[in-house]
Amino acid sequence: MKIYQLYANFLLDYPNCSCRYSDAFPKQLHLPPVYCLTCQASQSWDIGLGIPEASLLRNHPLTRRLEEWLKKLGNEASDAGQQVRDYLNANHGEISPTLSLVWEKAGTVTPQEFAIFAKELRNILGLPSERIISPNAPLGFRHEVWCYHPRPAIQIHSLYVNRYPLITIREYVLDAFRSMHISGWTSYPLLVQGVIPCQYNLHKQVIDLAVSDFIITGAGGFSLNFDRRHYHEKQCPECGFLRWWITEDYQIQELNESAWDGSDFFRFTGASGVFVTERAKQLIEQNQISGCLFRPSTVPHEEWKQSVRL
Repeated sequence: MKIYQLYANFLLDYPNCSCRYSDAFPKQLHLPPVYCLTCQASQSWDIGLGIPEASLLRNHPLTRRLEEWLKKLGNEASDAGQQVRDYLNANHGEISPTLSLVWEKAGTVTPQEFAIFAKELRNILGLPSERIISPNAPLGFRHEVWCYHPRPAIQIHSLYVNRYPLITIREYVLDAFRSMHISGWTSYPLLVQGVIPCQYNLHKQVIDLAVSDFIITGAGGFSLNFDRRHYHEKQCPECGFLRWWITEDYQIQELNESAWDGSDFFRFTGASGVFVTERAKQLIEQNQISGCLFRPSTVPHEEWKQSVRL
């Protein structure tokens, strides 16, 4: 069975833009970032999926508690930043391991603190257990400013959400996926303000775009040609963060249909990236959905990359 790895279309030329989120959207309340002392895993820079239902909690006691909590964490981060600056000015060298830990922890909460708050938020909003509530999640729609033109239908980012690459997708593409029963995904709506490419720091606002965060749920198990002795993993007993690594790099992937859950979008265990079936690829190409390229899984990455650049 033919499968393909999904890539951002690096042949497209996206102009640089100096627009900031604050240009188009007001400041939002976010859930705090998490730092785990046990495994030193930090989610300070992960993207949090939006929680649109939480916009109803504008004057709720939980919201006021969050505001006070974030203010306290912000003060901690400011104090830690001042400690780092004072240390560097006094020592003219690298930061000490002790102070580095203080800096990493500043402005974050423990996994247990986050889990308690997320459970309370889930109960108040009546959200199902499978609904993702992640660190840094905005209480409301997640906001983005898209500064490139033409705007692709599928955008694969270098940012991460829940430790996976972030994919945003236009709503009409999701409608096509639904009508064709393309499986292996879930979506979270966000607000995107389209912006004409900047020139001399000036820009013109255009209409809002109907876009969602696209989360892959399908599983392909291990690739058929993968030797499991090369796969290693360790899960933190405190925060649940799963670290995995491989001792041999595999350039090709072969689908083991007995381990695959049948989804059109899926991930392999022990391999990064998103994979799709022939059916999903054909739907995207036939509808001229822009923004992505497909590497046949049996073609080594470097060989394929050279061929598409020709």
